[in-house]
Amino acid sequence: SQRSILTPSRRRVRAIPGVESASMTTDLPVTHSTRRYVVNIEDRHDESGKGLFSEVTSVTPDHFKVLRASLVRGRYFTEDDDTGKEPVAIVDESAARTYWPDRDPIGRRLSMRSFRGPVNPPWCTVVGVIKDINSDGLDQSGAPHIYRPIYQFPGSRALTKSVTVRTSFS
Repeated sequence: SQRSILTPSRRRVRAIPGVESASMTTDLPVTHSTRRYVVNIEDRHDESGKGLFSEVTSVTPDHFKVLRASLVRGRYFTEDDDTGKEPVAIVDESAARTYWPDRDPIGRRLSMRSFRGPVNPPWCTVVGVIKDINSDGLDQSGAPHIYRPIYQFPGSRALTKSVTVRTSFS
């Protein structure tokens, strides 16, 4: 399983002197490697799939801690957000404003489909909203970003995982 591969790798990285925390992700911030997905919003069928796109990144539960990404409301991912559990997602404030301009996104459902992905991707329940991370570059902002637990989407770019670390070095 994805967890059995990633957990030992993260454990080894965290054992390196000076490493405070480590996570794994399918896309590193500011690398422009994030893939765009077509987004469908459950309660906005009239607009879904018609120009609604988002950058989608799969991450381990500690990813937001490593990046010090502030939670605005809801919760972060946990180790329990695993295969076989209800699919969940975390959106950034730009996604929340874009997809639910007049509503709280917590508890709302969306689906994300890559251009080559399955026709009927699973619905994910939004469990958290984080502050925007300048993932697209320091001079870019405002693009919607959706994050999903890497354990729930094991096929997501299976061969390309990156490690993010927070160190105690100044």
